[in-house]
Amino acid sequence: MIQMQFHWVSASEAGDYFQVLFEEDKNNSEAAYFLIQCQFEFLDDKKFYIESHDTRLCGHFEVKTATLGRQSLRLEMSATTLENHPAKVRDT
Repeated sequence: MIQMQFHWVSASEAGDYFQVLFEEDKNNSEAAYFLIQCQFEFLDDKKFYIESHDTRLCGHFEVKTATLGRQSLRLEMSATTLENHPAKVRDT
């Protein structure tokens, strides 16, 4: 299991693509981050694009289950389980 904690979260969409970005410091491009992106153009593709400061977590991954709570996002993937617990959720 990998756990990460972030202070900022933002969501955006463009066409059929949606993404959520968790950031430690939104003003520092070198700070820790975790991005998850999903597209709905091709519904048979069950993979999500994930990008992170942790290079082990970069690429397309099949997410078995996703659970979103007020203070957490939990992703269960074939090889690992990720937990993100944003400390603060603010509108950007």
